[in-house]
Amino acid sequence: MTSKKLSILREAWLRKRDEVASLDEEVVNMLEIFHNDEGSDMVSYHELSKLQFEVPYYINEKVYFIRKPSKHPNQLFFVTHMGAGGVFGKQRHDVLEVCNIIQGRLIEQTQEDKIYHVGDTVTYGPYTIHKPYTDIDSIYHVIFKNNKTNTTPGKTYETQ
Repeated sequence: MTSKKLSILREAWLRKRDEVASLDEEVVNMLEIFHNDEGSDMVSYHELSKLQFEVPYYINEKVYFIRKPSKHPNQLFFVTHMGAGGVFGKQRHDVLEVCNIIQGRLIEQTQEDKIYHVGDTVTYGPYTIHKPYTDIDSIYHVIFKNNKTNTTPGKTYETQ
């Protein structure tokens, strides 16, 4: 192989390595937001869309989520697992979030500890701060809907 070809391959490899390192840093920053109540609380649709499919992302020892393929092009779908005592940090998103309780329950701290049970759906509007936790093992199906019309703070939105 010529030194020119080696140089081109080396440059391509270095670009890819830097891309992966940057993505890893973004993922770590996002997981920190999901974990903490301090600092930024915004996790955007764009950031969530960069997560890999079928990879468990751990928030803490009791909470993790896995991105799954979505049936809709402008939606992201996750399965979230929370063990008893599991808690997310304070968070908000620039799109509508819909959380279906599949197993256990969800307790929403920002709604005076309102309890949602199996079969319930929790809907968080764009930019709505929320902090879910649970006291029993729970599983949720979480969908982020990017309807393009619901990404400005203070604007009304419609669910689909």
